[in-house]
Amino acid sequence: MISWQTPVFFVLGMFAAGVIFGNLSYAGVRGLTRALVSAKIVTAPTRRAQIGLTVAGYLIFAAQVALIYVLAKWTIRVMFGLDGPF
Repeated sequence: MISWQTPVFFVLGMFAAGVIFGNLSYAGVRGLTRALVSAKIVTAPTRRAQIGLTVAGYLIFAAQVALIYVLAKWTIRVMFGLDGPF
């Protein structure tokens, strides 16, 4: 039998995570870009600036993946009352 937690976690959680983490990622990339421009680290749209911002975007993406994994693991433990190694 399926409990009420399953559809909440997989359906509502999927959309909530998309909105939350999508907005956080967007704000992070935009904030990083503005910080680099205002600190005069990036002064022109050069190839070097493009490569640097692309690498920074990948690092933000990797951090986002790790954060989603940790939060999903915590949510499953709390919702289903699991203890011990996962």
